[in-house]
This record gives sequence, structure tokens and C-alpha cells, in this order.
Amino acid sequence: MKNKRVEIILILISVNFLILLFAILNPQIKINSPLSQNGIELKSISFNELTDFRVTAYNEKADSLLKAQLKNSQNQTDNSNYGSLKEAEYLDNPIVGDEAPLDKFFEALIKESSSKLVRIAHYGDSQIEGDRITSDLRELFQKKFGGNGAGFIPLIDITNNVSSYVYATPNWERHSVFNNRIRGSRYGIGGLVFRFSKYGKIEIKPKKKNGDSIDVEIDTEIENNETEEIIPKTPEVPVPIVPDTSNSLSASNYKTKKNRSLKVLQAGFMSSSLQDEPDEPEKNGKKDSIQYQTVYMPVASLTVGMQKFGSFSRITLLYGDAPENFDINVIGSNNKNLYSKTVPESKGLKLLNIGLNGYSPKLKFEFEGGKSPDIYGIYFDSTAGVQIDNYGIRGHSGDGLRLIDPSFLASQYKLLNTKLIILQFGMNVTPILKSDKAVEKMEEMYFEVFKHIREAAPEASILVIGVGDMGKIINGSYQSNPYIPKLNAVIKKTAIANGCAYWELFEMMGGANSIINWSNNGFAARDGHIREKGQKLVAGELFKSLMTELNNYKIRKGL
Repeated sequence: MKNKRVEIILILISVNFLILLFAILNPQIKINSPLSQNGIELKSISFNELTDFRVTAYNEKADSLLKAQLKNSQNQTDNSNYGSLKEAEYLDNPIVGDEAPLDKFFEALIKESSSKLVRIAHYGDSQIEGDRITSDLRELFQKKFGGNGAGFIPLIDITNNVSSYVYATPNWERHSVFNNRIRGSRYGIGGLVFRFSKYGKIEIKPKKKNGDSIDVEIDTEIENNETEEIIPKTPEVPVPIVPDTSNSLSASNYKTKKNRSLKVLQAGFMSSSLQDEPDEPEKNGKKDSIQYQTVYMPVASLTVGMQKFGSFSRITLLYGDAPENFDINVIGSNNKNLYSKTVPESKGLKLLNIGLNGYSPKLKFEFEGGKSPDIYGIYFDSTAGVQIDNYGIRGHSGDGLRLIDPSFLASQYKLLNTKLIILQFGMNVTPILKSDKAVEKMEEMYFEVFKHIREAAPEASILVIGVGDMGKIINGSYQSNPYIPKLNAVIKKTAIANGCAYWELFEMMGGANSIINWSNNGFAARDGHIREKGQKLVAGELFKSLMTELNNYKIRKGL
């Protein structure tokens, strides 16, 4: 019995000795595995980590900030006191000579917003896509300076948008500077191009007797290219959209390439693929029953409805080269035609004013033509005040903006009267940073991005927003990604070097480990994506910083 006890004690000592030895040596072991293309990496805990007995605590600064912001958010709709501080928090707007980076924007606010529309372009990744943060900031600006409408609306929206919804027929194509790129560099101001065609791909699902799915079948008995028109009911609220893969089709009556008619046997919506037709997935070694059918669609349409900013006084279509004439019709409620026009073929950038003969909260835009023009977006605006356009692209690092022809981009900024450009990137590069050398590479990239935008917009102000706090599992617990401060230092350095202002989101949130407080209180997800409550607070703090700096501008200019 005694020998057994001694053996157990010796085993425990040996195991602990091995753990200590591995911690001192800290080896990196990589094992090839069929479960991972890059293999499985085994890493031992380091000696410093092994002997660190500190407990990661909540960020007290973040806690106090959240409590204060929650208290102030009750009066956030009254923004008359914004700008009362002497110094703007978290904002760097360095004065060089007698001018600061935000001066051109402030000058436009004071001199132009009462008589014409002053635009702000808000670029970013999934942190802002779907009009998140932007919509809250828009609300604050329009309340103080006037204006209405949601601004830029993409013809295909691959995410749920907090301000609007779009139903597009599947004969639309979406191209961006991030994926599904076009040939050439004539992208729209938001890095997007939309084109329609006479054919679209739809997903055909087998009929189910007792289910909520749509019953669709191909009728092979109809001849002579005749079609049977059965139009499904349009829902009152938008159908949730699966990101990057599907949208909703709001009408049928389309002929297939095989001259067969597609019939919708029950009222509902058909799912449509926006990407190239995928390979059929396999289940248990057998192909799934999902099939895709190419159908003839002479008209490309999209239905737009507003969930916020429903009041607007002007609709414009931004488009580029039109190789042929194309027709556009706008239909309101009760199928009332509110606008019709044949747009002539043209080259170069155009802004078409769509003057509606009446008002409708939901509008259906129909496009028809032999060859599609390059369409960059639809804008719902006022004629004066301030508008903020959301140009969020999921997964984007910002580098794709360099693909836009600078002179073409400059023409769009001028045509739309864009006076402030907000660049909010870095969230997608943070997780891949593994060394200081990787951070140095980001310095070169962001310098070129900011330089590209500065050269395209010499008469506009540029504001760069740093990366907010993001959680990462380190030694079994969520902590701040350690490379965020280093990346933000690089972003700030390159922004200031290119004559841009800089706003520090990371410090505004509370600094290191603030993401734990934000996520526990429902203001953000642990991966750094800011939720609804947090979005309002970020927008409020950013607006407060800008209004404080506006007051400083007035004092400096003697206004």
C-alpha cells in the first residue's frame, strides 16, 4: 500500500516537472491532420503564463463609461448641448498652419446645409453594414442640421438592413471591390456595381404536403411559350435574408430557357441565388435534392420599403455607362404608376432625378433593356440638410477601395457633394495579426488606402475611426486581442500622415478588456461586433466629438 502511494506521488511530481519543462522550453508542435488543411498546432503554456496568478478582472473604466452613457442616452435625442466641451474626446484633428482636417466639412455644414444637401460617406465592414451605427449618426445630424431620407440604398442588400428592405428579382448581379469583381475599375462610390440581365437562376424545391416551404413545380404541358400568371402575395415585413446567398423573388410568370413555364402553386416567395450556381451539396455521399433553374425574365425589378427615415423628398439613381437605352418604371401601392422614363444610352457618370407623381411607402422599381447600364445605387434624400450614406461591405479590410479609378471616384464625390468621408476598417485584419511584422505590413496598406481616398477627395474632410475592442480566447478565457493597440497606432499614424482626422473607438469603449463589459451588458458581441444599444452610444459619442470640434472651429475662425 505504501509503495502505491509513493508511486502516485512520484508520478505527480514527474508530470508537474514535465509541464514545467515544457513551459520553459515552450515548444511549437505541428501535426498533419485530415481535419485541417493547415494541420493542428500544439502549443504549451509559457513559463510567464504558468506563474501568472493574476485574475483578469472587469474593466472598471468601461463599467463607469457604460453607466454614464446609459444615463446620458435618455437625453440623447436632445442634442442641443452637444459640443459644450472644450476638447473633443477621443478625436485627433491636428491643426497644420491655420487648417485642420475637418475644416472643409465644418465649412460646408455652416455655409451649405441650409440651402443644399451636404453628404457624408461612411465606409466600413460588417461593423456598419445594414446601416448599423450610420443610421443612429444620421438621426443625430438630421435633427440638428435638417434633412431626411435613408440616403444610399443598394439594389441588392445581402443583410438585414435596420432602415430599409429590398426585394430583388434574381436577374440582378451584384459586384463589389471585395468579391465578384468587374473588369476595369469603374465602381460606384460605395465600391459596388449592379447589373441586370434577361435571365435569372432560381432554386427549385420539391413539393411538401404539410410544410411552410413554397411549392414549386415545372409544368411541361404548356406549349407555344405561353405562361400562366400566378403572383404571390407580398408580405408586409421583409423576409430575413441569408447573407451573400439569397434574396426573395416577389413575382412569377417567367419562361425558362427550355420554353417551360414556372408555376407557383401557393402564395409565397421563391428563393433565388445571387452568386454563381453552386455545386449541389452532398448528403451521405448522395447529391441533395435542391436544383436550380434558369428562367427568362424580361424585366428586372426591386421593391424598396422604409423601416426608418420613411420621409424623403427626392429620389435619384446613380449610374454609369449605358450601352443602350433602358426603361425605368416606378410603381407604388395599388399598382399605381408613379414614374416612367426611357433613359437614352450614354457614357460617363449620370445622376437621374426620379420625380414621383405621388407618394408610396413601398416602391417597386422596374428596369428593362437589352444591355444593362452600370448602376451604383438609389438615393432617398432631401434637397437640403445632411445625409449620411452607408457603404458597408462585409469582410472588407478597406484595401479594395484602391480598385476604384481615382478620377471616377472623384467625379462621384463632386457630383454628390460629399464633404466628409468616414473610413472605419481594421476589424477583419485584427484576427490574422500574429506578429509585429504583420502589423507593419498593415501600415503600408492603410497608408495607400488613405492616400487613395485623399487624392480622390481633395475638397472633402476625411475621418478615420480606429478598431474597437475585440475579444479573443487566450489561455481559456476571453481577453482583448493584444494587437489592437498596435494596429490602431498604425492606423492613426497613417491617417494623420495623409491629412485625415482620427477617432479612437478602442479608448472610447474603455480600452483593454472593455469588450467583456460591453458583451456582458448587451452592448456588443465578444467578437467585437457592436449591438443596437452599443451602436447608439458609439454614434452619440462620435457626434459629440464632432460637435465639440465644430465649436472649436467656429472660435478659431471667429464665427
